[in-house]
Amino acid sequence: MPDQRTSDNAVDAGTHLGGDVTVDSPADHPGDRDGFQRLWTPHRMVYLSGEDKPEDDGEGACPFCKVQKADDETGLIVARGERCFVLMNLYPYNPGHVMVCPNRHVSDYIDLDVDEVVELAEMTRTTIRVLREVAEPHGFNLGMN
Repeated sequence: MPDQRTSDNAVDAGTHLGGDVTVDSPADHPGDRDGFQRLWTPHRMVYLSGEDKPEDDGEGACPFCKVQKADDETGLIVARGERCFVLMNLYPYNPGHVMVCPNRHVSDYIDLDVDEVVELAEMTRTTIRVLREVAEPHGFNLGMN
């Protein structure tokens, strides 16, 4: 088993993910302001190590399809539209990390129909307005997966 280092504050400093992959902590890089000069989100290690990941890419294993069947609080859903919904990320990169998702299980953005694209865009705009009002962020990063 590879070395499992720990920092002085008992937080895992190096986490081995199998093979030759080891994730360092900022404590492994003293002198750097934030350790890496990038986001450090150790709470995401659960996700990165495979816990809660779907076994396949089918609709039955899709976390976004499953969450729609739960109540909003359990599913972290903050808004529902006719064709899309907004949910908080269970493994956020930063505060306010939300996702706007179509209700329908599709694997590619271009598979959305015109009405879904329009609602997704409008819900994204509304989400930005709400986050700007309640969290006053310095900016936004939008991405599509």
